[in-house]
Amino acid sequence: MQNLKKRYFKQMAGEVYDSEIKYLEANKNYTIVHFVNGFTKNSGYTLMRFEELLNSNVKYKRIHRAFIVNMNFVENVNLTSQDIIIQDGPTLHISRRKMKKLEGYFRTI
Repeated sequence: MQNLKKRYFKQMAGEVYDSEIKYLEANKNYTIVHFVNGFTKNSGYTLMRFEELLNSNVKYKRIHRAFIVNMNFVENVNLTSQDIIIQDGPTLHISRRKMKKLEGYFRTI
């Protein structure tokens, strides 16, 4: 699985490592990958497939059916409004179902 992950990211955009990804955004049966450098890349993989590829990496959390976030790039979490602010990026909403699963994790960061 590790080789597949490295090979996929290498094919996707040259020498790309999962640590260079800020967040992933679902777009129907495609995924928009948002990188640290501000670039985006469309992928033919679904968000669910990315979740499988990244499941061993604890820094990636699924916060909504449309988003997987690299927690290293989270600037702020608002538990009341259920929002995450990404460094130099947008504010993403956390779904109610995911919020229940992630509440303990967010209180520790």
